[in-house]
Amino acid sequence: MRRAACFVGVVLLVAGTTGRAGAAGASSPAAAPRPAPGEDFFVDRDDEDRPFQLLQDEWFGRAKRDPDPLAALAEIGGLLAVGAALYWPDPRASAHESPPSLADRVAPGALRFYGDPSTTFVLKPLAGSSYYLVSRLSDLGVAQSALLTVLSSAVWEYALTWHEHVSLNDLVTTPFGGIPLGGFWFRLTSYLSSAPRADGWGNALASSTLGLPYWMHHGRSGPGDDRAALPPDDLGFSSAYSHDFRLRYEADSVQDDPRRAATWLEALAADAEIVAMAGFGLTGRFSTSFAEDNFTELHGRISFSPGGLGDAELRAEDTIAGFYAQSFDPGPHGPVGDAEMVGLQFGLRYVERRYPGGHDLYASTNLLGASGGVWLRSGALRARLGGDVHCDFAGVHSLALDAYRLAHGTRDLKSVMNDYGYQIELGPSGRVRAEIAVGDLVVGGYVGYSFYRAVGGRDARQETIAHDVEGEDSILEYGTSATARLGSLPAFVRGSAEWVSRASALGSAIALRRDQRLGMGLGLVF
Repeated sequence: MRRAACFVGVVLLVAGTTGRAGAAGASSPAAAPRPAPGEDFFVDRDDEDRPFQLLQDEWFGRAKRDPDPLAALAEIGGLLAVGAALYWPDPRASAHESPPSLADRVAPGALRFYGDPSTTFVLKPLAGSSYYLVSRLSDLGVAQSALLTVLSSAVWEYALTWHEHVSLNDLVTTPFGGIPLGGFWFRLTSYLSSAPRADGWGNALASSTLGLPYWMHHGRSGPGDDRAALPPDDLGFSSAYSHDFRLRYEADSVQDDPRRAATWLEALAADAEIVAMAGFGLTGRFSTSFAEDNFTELHGRISFSPGGLGDAELRAEDTIAGFYAQSFDPGPHGPVGDAEMVGLQFGLRYVERRYPGGHDLYASTNLLGASGGVWLRSGALRARLGGDVHCDFAGVHSLALDAYRLAHGTRDLKSVMNDYGYQIELGPSGRVRAEIAVGDLVVGGYVGYSFYRAVGGRDARQETIAHDVEGEDSILEYGTSATARLGSLPAFVRGSAEWVSRASALGSAIALRRDQRLGMGLGLVF
């Protein structure tokens, strides 16, 4: 009953936003600028030709910003103070070992790997995302905000967590995991604050909740010149942004061993993409460089069963800078043409599974990465191809740990391996995804591969380790799905099949694992 009530509530919220969108989209700004001959342009939702670069600069350009670094520093200081107030009453509770002296904390080689993976790859990136978000909300650029996030992490580790060794893994994951999360939240809160002033109750609710951070800093999200206002989208927010939001409920069959019966799980999932590019995907021709967190994504899923088994997945991606071009001509059934994007990307991934075959976990932040995409349209036929490659800082549970312990005991294992079952690793990763749509039917798939090697020499108890045990892990993920929209309703049905093949080596011990997941889901799209 609670799930049904929640589902109905979301439907009413969507209805509240879309109900006012049609009325708000009935007219366009009276003195809206028009493109000059030969100028890059796009056709807005009111079928008006608009100059691209002028609109892009007004909505997302550097000229729109009035950086306030003092405000950013003050807000970050407040966040650090709150964290310190929670930490200081009992710092020994979070300390890995006996408190080190100040000399030990700043000595060469003092940086160590320690801490549980959920803190390293979830809580610390969330902290980093708050530093990055308030910096962007204070109108600092991407590079300045990233630098403040790095410095804030260092202040926390060196000055405020004074009862512990400085955590090398937290120094990495706080900024590098915080940038993609913070970039997405910055774009989401600005989008939800972009409705016209005479907005509906659904828009007002969104701007006063998820959109509140932007609203508190700037009020309504929009251009400095009212002539550059754009028609509202289907939710009543500005069509300067392109978005795809999906919520769904799934019933999944999971099998982690072909000899074992499948486990049934229930899952709640959310997928969101936001593009800050005026005219994205609309009829028009233009090209531009970008450097304002313009392509962001967030995907999450949590599964559970009556027996307590389940999994949790989180993926965030932020293409912070790059180049985009599109050429879409008008056609009898919609735009016809193509678009391309290439850029610098940061990302975060966290996957944890507890199935009958045992526990598994792998997580990563991208130290350096690139992404690209191609969009094709011919009326009702649409196609998309995207990919990315990264150098990852990862935390991976070794499947070979039990076999190694059986043969060698715990001798020479890293403390994070003994305490939490994972180790810090480095290596490359890549992912390709594709989808093709005809009308309301979308079929897609993806393939991802990661290969990591363990990092030695920096364990919290390195002095007790005579010889670092070598370890490596490979992760192959692939899947396919089919989604169908339910007529004119903001709802869809989805069927999916996913596989994960894992291989781990720890010393001479080797272990393999293969998970299969089949699912059916019902969801909302808006």
